[in-house]
Amino acid sequence: MCWPLPASRTNRSACCWCLPPPNCRATRQNRTRLRSHAEKAAHWRTRLAIADLTDHLRSPGYFTFVAACSVLGAQCLIVAGKLELAVTLWVIGLLAWVFFTYLIFTVLTVKEN
Repeated sequence: MCWPLPASRTNRSACCWCLPPPNCRATRQNRTRLRSHAEKAAHWRTRLAIADLTDHLRSPGYFTFVAACSVLGAQCLIVAGKLELAVTLWVIGLLAWVFFTYLIFTVLTVKEN
């Protein structure tokens, strides 16, 4: 059921997305259909990630994960004072940096086109 909101159309549509339709029943067929859609979506996400890793323009974007881990670790230490969490994030960032450096440059070097 969608609750009527006096605000804009965007808020009403967001409300409709949050609540399931009244005739939605979780039957075995629906669960199987949803599971197959989730598997297809995971398959396509994996294929898109691999395509991004082999692209000269998109592959350096994976290094933003390294920067995010490092910045978040620094903020955890400075703002919250949590040394263990900061060190964990820095180690994850360091390992991701080594992994992406060797993976991306190897893939781009070996790539034919």
